[in-house]
Amino acid sequence: MNKLSIIGNPVSHSLSPVMHNAAFKYLGMGYEYTSIELEPNELKDFTDRARKEYIGFNVTVPYKTEIIRYLDTVSPEAEFAESVNTVLVKNKKLHGYSTDGYGFEHAIVESFNADGKNEKYFFIGCGGAAKAVIAHLLLLGVKKIIIANRTESKAEEFAVRLRKENPGAEILSCGLISEEIADHLKDLPIVVQSTSLGLKKDDALPFNPEFLKSGTRVFDMIYRDTAFLRESKKRGCIAVNGLLMLLYQGVKSFEIWTGKKAPVEVMKKTLVMQSKAIDYRP
Repeated sequence: MNKLSIIGNPVSHSLSPVMHNAAFKYLGMGYEYTSIELEPNELKDFTDRARKEYIGFNVTVPYKTEIIRYLDTVSPEAEFAESVNTVLVKNKKLHGYSTDGYGFEHAIVESFNADGKNEKYFFIGCGGAAKAVIAHLLLLGVKKIIIANRTESKAEEFAVRLRKENPGAEILSCGLISEEIADHLKDLPIVVQSTSLGLKKDDALPFNPEFLKSGTRVFDMIYRDTAFLRESKKRGCIAVNGLLMLLYQGVKSFEIWTGKKAPVEVMKKTLVMQSKAIDYRP
């Protein structure tokens, strides 16, 4: 059992294999990390096989929630967020975790020199990654989060759950075409783009960037140069992609699987070099 993978659809763009394989090589570990694109009807068969053949695996869109039904245990944070991105295989049992929040927290500290706990956040989208990050931020003690989503009812449904568990925090929701957005962005929260918009060349912008003020910190979870990032920079925003989030969520996953301290600088150098070698502009 020396196999690990990332599963999802699509998944061919993932830099997780090159990052983890560099770490395994540096530490002299005979592990192999690959990417596997699965159709929905193949998910159960993969988990059955993973019990016998794998050390662990990562999960990306669209299976971060769906995977939970096939797991034996789920960490409290991942269970609340209904999102798993890391699975440990131990004694043929599958144990689910979420490292997205950890990765995001460390990424914004490094990217913006931010105080993660005492910031305000404006999330675009409320999919699996956003839910995992928001749950993590609330555990840190963050006091204000706004969730904007194309289907506003989904954002409000999630916000209702969050309010029940976090009565001391201000948790708001709104739609993506609402004029409320301008009001929510007046006090310059960290804007987090968590949708998949930007992965494809012809993707629309997640919302009208004219609402963004100069000096706003913008974090796009997609680890490439997206149209949204470019538009944000044109308006004087401090805008970064999700490469550091990928790094630090991977660091945490590595340590869950191996029980060893991850070689962070090796993983970071590999990611930076690989991202420069590929044209990430959609």
